[in-house]
Amino acid sequence: MDEISLVVRELRQVDAAPEPPLGFYNRVANRIVEDQRKEAWGLFSPGAAFFRRIAFASLLLLAGLGSFLVTRESAAGGQDAAAIIAQHDVSADHAASADRDRLLVTLATYPQ
Repeated sequence: MDEISLVVRELRQVDAAPEPPLGFYNRVANRIVEDQRKEAWGLFSPGAAFFRRIAFASLLLLAGLGSFLVTRESAAGGQDAAAIIAQHDVSADHAASADRDRLLVTLATYPQ
């Protein structure tokens, strides 16, 4: 403690105390503000590894859903327009909503 007190007394006695370079205080203040912003943003950004895992999981989900839709489509029969229209029996009793598919196929294949 005595040594530190002696150094402080010597610095007080010096008329021309060392001055920091021009702009020092502004650089320190800006660095403090930037560090505080980075720390606050760090709570919301977990890192690059997390986002890579999210992207990989999304690709796996997309591949799984795509394969499900492809197998579902192939299980449905994959009939073409002519086959759907040929199956339509006008004389049989059926609900009016059953004609929707056939009507849409007819409209889609109608020559313009």
